[in-house]
Amino acid sequence: MGKMTSVFYCLKQNVFLLSTTICIAIGVAVGMIMRVFHAPDVAILYVGLPGELFMRALNFSVIPLLACNIVAVTAKLKPSEQGMVVVLSILYCIAMNLLGSFIGLVATVLINPGGRFGVLSLYGANRLTSAGKLSMTDIFPDFLRNLVPDNILKTLLYSTVTTYTPVESVLNNNGTTNVTVFYQRTVDVTSGPNILGEFLMCGY
Repeated sequence: MGKMTSVFYCLKQNVFLLSTTICIAIGVAVGMIMRVFHAPDVAILYVGLPGELFMRALNFSVIPLLACNIVAVTAKLKPSEQGMVVVLSILYCIAMNLLGSFIGLVATVLINPGGRFGVLSLYGANRLTSAGKLSMTDIFPDFLRNLVPDNILKTLLYSTVTTYTPVESVLNNNGTTNVTVFYQRTVDVTSGPNILGEFLMCGY
């Protein structure tokens, strides 16, 4: 009985780690199943949407966190008593934040995680399709993307919208040339403030 109690106590103390591990395993399994059975674009789009929104929320929090960090460090310092130490501390805080962001960007560009495995874009499935019109399957994800912006400054100027770009496919068959126009789904931005994102920003 005591051994079972200690096991449950250990699981309770590490519930976050266990839940994260289980969710990763489920995500990998679902991804492999969808790849094997060639899941349709709509299924891929909606399965990847929660992860996309989470990444947008993380990107959205970068600038406020950096600003709050610098303000908090500055507020604890007293220039009249510490003089040069205050200036060096502020410069150190700013430099470390910028250096961390720069290293992360460079590492992402150089390593390109997932790129060599042919992973789909962060913004969901962008395969070719014969339909070039927006539907509810595109409008609802756009609504959620605008509700969870990825940049606090870009929210004031741009909104996120799904667009279809025409792509021509030329097929030569026994001297006959067939030109077929497909449409590639991409997530882009359009001029105009993101009102939903501004409401969320004010809520923070």
